[in-house]
Amino acid sequence: MAGRVCVEVYRLSVFTQILTLCVGHNLHMKNIALHKPCNISSRHVTQADRITGDCSAVINGDTETVLNTESNPTNCINTKLTDNSPFWWVDLGQEFIINKISIYGRTGHIIRMICVNVSLNGDVIKRFIDTNGWTDDKYDIPVGRGGRVVNITKGCDSSDFVINLCQVQVWVCEDGWYGDNCTQVCGHCAGGSVCDKINGNCTSCQTGFQLPNCTECKDGWYGESCGEVCGHCLRGNTTCDNKIGYCPSCGGAFQPPLCKEKCSAGYYGENCKQTCGHCRVNTTCDPDNGKCTYGCSGGYKEGLCSECEDGWYGDSCTERCGHCMGGNSTCHKKYGSCSSCDGAFQPPLCKETCQDGWYGKIVLKGVVTVWEVSLLATRRVEVVLLVTVHSNHLCVKSR
Repeated sequence: MAGRVCVEVYRLSVFTQILTLCVGHNLHMKNIALHKPCNISSRHVTQADRITGDCSAVINGDTETVLNTESNPTNCINTKLTDNSPFWWVDLGQEFIINKISIYGRTGHIIRMICVNVSLNGDVIKRFIDTNGWTDDKYDIPVGRGGRVVNITKGCDSSDFVINLCQVQVWVCEDGWYGDNCTQVCGHCAGGSVCDKINGNCTSCQTGFQLPNCTECKDGWYGESCGEVCGHCLRGNTTCDNKIGYCPSCGGAFQPPLCKEKCSAGYYGENCKQTCGHCRVNTTCDPDNGKCTYGCSGGYKEGLCSECEDGWYGDSCTERCGHCMGGNSTCHKKYGSCSSCDGAFQPPLCKETCQDGWYGKIVLKGVVTVWEVSLLATRRVEVVLLVTVHSNHLCVKSR
């Protein structure tokens, strides 16, 4: 009998015989029809004057489908041949969410199941019109609904009206399981409550899990047990990956990918991509705005400390500007060059005075004409165009 685990039970009587009990291999399911109140319309008596089983014979757990005529009563039920309205029923005692009902017919007499109706709380859930679908004298009826009373009748044209069964099993999922054949585990329902045994839905979830099945993390939570809160993701923490907690991008000065910790020392800004400026020794910048809280080192400008203070220049802002026209704050902050010198200083840095024999300053703007050069010559002034011809201020000397 496929799908069943057979256990041999030996017993000693007048003749040694082997009774094979077949236990349905249904993990995470239980048969709630066992030994429940029942009734049957009639019981057939054999030619050997042995009466067939009473209503409890098919809810005692014995799934043997070969009629044992040596027992009295027999192991299967058989209504009388003259019973024109045969029935059998079992009362489960309360409403259950029933997964399936298994019917065991009598070996060699499955044809007697034609025209049999199986009802639950008065609603027909299966009408046998042929013998298709039976396996090893067993037929499983999917139910997937609640019910209390299972009733079996026979009521269509057939060769006879006999109901001949050997076992009826009513299966429900054990707590914590649901679905077809109770193979799916319930999610994390709150307070130890049991999920719906048909669809697995919970009424409420444990913290961090998402309704209805409570198997996935809800927005803002992640991890195997959905016990971790997402970090500071851009556009809210609901965007983190609910398995590993990674954010697509951080919303503010937090370290990717989890976006939970502030930027490490030396970095600031969104996703901590900006490098701090030249803060005072042994201090770092604010992770949000990059400002050096305790001031800058050397000649750097207060705030971000990333550019030179006015009057300073160079890669480390350690060089002072020269004598630029308009004050030393106007020199180039990287190269230190002045647009023009203020006084008798040599461009472009305007730090050194004129060489020996040179003095003063002359402003030559635009195109210098021959007349202008001649005029200068009559005044015993020699004009020298230095390498820094772009400067308007030159050192000159007399003849």
